[in-house]
Amino acid sequence: MKIKLLDVINSREAIKRMGERTSYDAKTSYQIAKNIKELSAELADYEKARYALIMKYGEQTKDGNTEVKKENMDIFSKELNELLSVEIELKITKISPEKLSGSSPFDLMAIEWMLELDE
Repeated sequence: MKIKLLDVINSREAIKRMGERTSYDAKTSYQIAKNIKELSAELADYEKARYALIMKYGEQTKDGNTEVKKENMDIFSKELNELLSVEIELKITKISPEKLSGSSPFDLMAIEWMLELDE
């Protein structure tokens, strides 16, 4: 499936919570684990690219952290938004919402692209 990187980033907390739940049946847990494995590589690549942008447009602070300089914020934001709009190809197993009972409505909204919906 093709999906924008932004959609994956926006759903990572919901997916993390799903991965921590132990109340799903074995098949659903396996599907979630496979999806998490697939997403992990993309998230790692995103974090590397985001970190490179911070290093490119930032400077080290007194406490040792790196922050984007105010004068670079516009170009940093533009490049970060370009990164987030990239479409990626994922091999995701769609999951029936009925199998995710106990998940919050907000989590289900965040992972809608991963759900097997009758349309």
